[in-house]
Amino acid sequence: MAEQCDVRIELTTSHEDWALVRECYVQSFHRYPLYKYMIPDDNKRDAFLRAYLDANYDVTVATGQGILLRIGIPSIACSDRNNNRNSAGPDSSRTPLKIIGGVVFVPPSRDGHGWAITDDEPYWEAYEKHGLAKISAEGFERVKRYEAWENENICRKLSGSRIPMWNGLFCAISPEYSSKGLGSAVYKEAIRIMAQYW
Repeated sequence: MAEQCDVRIELTTSHEDWALVRECYVQSFHRYPLYKYMIPDDNKRDAFLRAYLDANYDVTVATGQGILLRIGIPSIACSDRNNNRNSAGPDSSRTPLKIIGGVVFVPPSRDGHGWAITDDEPYWEAYEKHGLAKISAEGFERVKRYEAWENENICRKLSGSRIPMWNGLFCAISPEYSSKGLGSAVYKEAIRIMAQYW
């Protein structure tokens, strides 16, 4: 098992890294109460989460308006060689990592008021593109209700504060590695990386 000193967090633009981070999210969020509420059918939840997460990735990271950080442990520290998921990304000089989690966030807007993406329309288009309603019509209706509530009760109120804000959309570590202090071990480095984007 990974020691805290072995865990790393790095900026990545690799779609392959995204696929691995997304699977960590799916594993971590499968039993999370919010997603159990949104997608009550256990048999559809993983597929729905993949599509939902891919849609959010398309609107944020894929357009250059969001940042993806991968959390990993060096491949040489991995005890399960058969499950070794490494990806060096665009910079082959980086140590290959087994991806165990990640963070997706949107930096502050250019004018310093709120975060960079405030328009909901690209999200709705991405949800349609990724077929959320086809996977679970009930789940999609619940996502729409939740996001409308979130926009009305949280986003609008925060944007009125006229201060720069980060929007941390998703953050998780694979259940196999959770509750070991690994997220805390990379927190300072994550903040340093985020600060470079504002």
